[in-house]
Formats: sequence, C-alpha cells, structure tokens
Amino acid sequence: MRRPSSTIRGLAIAVTLDLLLVGPALAAQSYGGWQDSNWNGIDGYIRQSGTVHLNSGLHLDWITLCQHDSCSQWTQVGTYQGYLTGHSNPDQVHVFYENVNVCGTYSNDDLGPPPTPNYAYYLSYDGNGQTGFYCPTHHTGYIIQYRMGSIGSNPIFNGDLSTSDGLVLAKTEDQGALLGTDYYGCQGVELCSNGSYGLHLYTSSTGIWSGWTGGSVPSNGNPPYLHTFNNYWSFKTCPSLC
Repeated sequence: MRRPSSTIRGLAIAVTLDLLLVGPALAAQSYGGWQDSNWNGIDGYIRQSGTVHLNSGLHLDWITLCQHDSCSQWTQVGTYQGYLTGHSNPDQVHVFYENVNVCGTYSNDDLGPPPTPNYAYYLSYDGNGQTGFYCPTHHTGYIIQYRMGSIGSNPIFNGDLSTSDGLVLAKTEDQGALLGTDYYGCQGVELCSNGSYGLHLYTSSTGIWSGWTGGSVPSNGNPPYLHTFNNYWSFKTCPSLC
C-alpha cells in the first residue's frame, strides 16, 4: 500500500480485489491471506522468507487495520523485501510501516531487519476517543498505535484513521517478486499449533484480544497460494500449491 505508484497498489488494491471496491490498478499485484471486519486491532507473528537479491519487484507480509470499512485510509505494519516507495532494499527482509491518515496523507518508513525472522507485530486503537487534526481544514480521527515484539512495548509509530474500527487484514503481497513460503501466526517453520503466536483481533470496548476464529474472507493469489493451519489464526503462503 504505497502512494502514489505503490500505495494504491498495496492495501487499497487488496481490498479492491477482495471486496470489489473501485481503485486504480497501477501494477500487477496478488495476495494470499485473510481479512475480517469490525475490529479495533490485529496482532500476530509474521515470518517472511527472503531471497538472495530482488532485481525488481516487491514482496511484503503485513497486518492492516483500515477505517470502517472502505480502506481509503489504512494503518499497516510488517516486513518487505524489494522496492518500496522511498526505500530500496533488494537484499534482505526489513520491517516497514505505512499510514494513509484522516488528511489523506501517505507516510511510511523502513526500520531495518526484524530482531528475529519470526516476530510479533501489533496495530490497535489507543482507546482515547476522538482527536482533532488540521490539514489544513479540521478533521477528527482516532490514534492507532503500531508496536513490535509485545503489546507492552512503546509504539514505533502512532497513525490515525477517521474511525476506531474497520477491516483487519493479514496478507502476503506480491508485486512481481520472487516468493518463498511465508508464515503467519506460527511459532516456527511448519510449527503452527500454538495459539500464543497466532493472529489475534482486538475489541477496544472490552480490552480483549481474541484468537482469530470468526468467519473471514480469503485471498488466494495463485501465487501466493494460501494454506490455512487453523481458521483463521495461523496460515502460510507459498509460491506454488501448498
């Protein structure tokens, strides 16, 4: 989800493909993963496979919370390798984040390699109600906190959306890149039975993170192919049928 040449070819197109929303397709993208609606956050472990070098293309694994529920605004964190807007990283997997905020402004950053290949990422509404933004006219929105490692860690970034809830998504995104096998909600390679590592969804009214077990919408990009271990909190995506 990069703007303009990659922003819309990220999450906005992911939702376009899955929910038939209208949006510009600026490059060939495909997606493997799951999405659901009406939540205030999402977390879980992500392990992205790396390739030796990407001459072109972009390979990403991310979790996303976007405003209820069109995803013209979004918050996103995860990992990537390749050519992200403003960043060139063809040789190894790095952590990144993105936000298209209540003002329609796109921002992102590259945070370098993850501390370990399999690492936890978090997006959640901070629970503090509406706040005001000026850009240059007045808008109201909600703060979404981005974290890594644990929910108790300091935010790596504070994004904002015009709603405190919306679509949650966890997906591999391929833009003409070489793919390996990527894991979501797993404690290790092909070890995906421990719910503590799984994907969880957040309800701010109760403060509870629940394992992702509700009915959800799949993406199967062929590739990336989707294989679900536990509906819907652990899965992998693959370059061929898996």
